Amino acid sequence: MNQIDLKSTSKKIVFEEEVIFLNFNYTLTLKEVYKIPYGMVFHIHGDVENNQGPLIFGHNEELTEMPEMDENGDSNGTMFTDSENVSKYPFYAFKKPVTEIISENKKFFENINSIEEVIILGHSFNTIDIPYFEEIVKKTKITTRWKVSYYKEEDKELHLGTLQEIEICNIELFNMNCLV
Repeated sequence: MNQIDLKSTSKKIVFEEEVIFLNFNYTLTLKEVYKIPYGMVFHIHGDVENNQGPLIFGHNEELTEMPEMDENGDSNGTMFTDSENVSKYPFYAFKKPVTEIISENKKFFENINSIEEVIILGHSFNTIDIPYFEEIVKKTKITTRWKVSYYKEEDKELHLGTLQEIEICNIELFNMNCLV
């Protein structure tokens, strides 16, 4: 089994004591490097120790399927149609069930209603994870402060646009390089 070597990793951030974490990656960095108790870290997609369920990989893309019949009622199939349909299996198998994940973890999301500050570190805001942030917005107060990191200057505007699109108001952006 491949393992991530955390021996050369050091603490770069000081976290307050009363903090909970929603972790989108599978590593145990918070536990191993920062000594955050495991119960304070929720791995939404599982973790490498497999303590919070199986690892969940995937994407959020949709395929545009060609209808079986055209507008004249003629078949759109070819001699390759069966093979093409079978080849789509991996695509569908790796579609991440985000709605189901949120539903199955309802308790976590319902317990964040008193959070006053959300800090996002090192997230790219890819489309697959946006529903999780939308759920956090729904469950927290309008006055909740959002502190969001970015690496590159061009990410700053993209992050801000995404956050505003999902109706986050109280936003502070900071360069992740300032933490190291």
